[in-house]
Amino acid sequence: MIRGSRDGDVLGVHVLALLAHELGITLDQGPVPRETNEHKASLPLLQGFRLSHRVITADAAFMQREVCGLIRQRQGHYLIVLKGNQPDLAQTVQDWFEPFPPSQ
Repeated sequence: MIRGSRDGDVLGVHVLALLAHELGITLDQGPVPRETNEHKASLPLLQGFRLSHRVITADAAFMQREVCGLIRQRQGHYLIVLKGNQPDLAQTVQDWFEPFPPSQ
């Protein structure tokens, strides 16, 4: 939500931003429609930029086949942070990688 975008009975605006961390700037932003979620809203933002040789960082909400597939298709890389506040998802991901490192 944009801080202060709510006005009385008028709901706030939900916006998703694409940031350049090293520059500390917003590259683009777009609305998150009420009928969808942030990972769906990220797809048109990501499509508008050259992703090759770039690392896209995100939280676990973006750990979706569509998002990761688009980044890989466009020759980019991703780093998605999965914190302990989503225990079911954390367990699923841990199960994917067990045992790690692989036994010899």
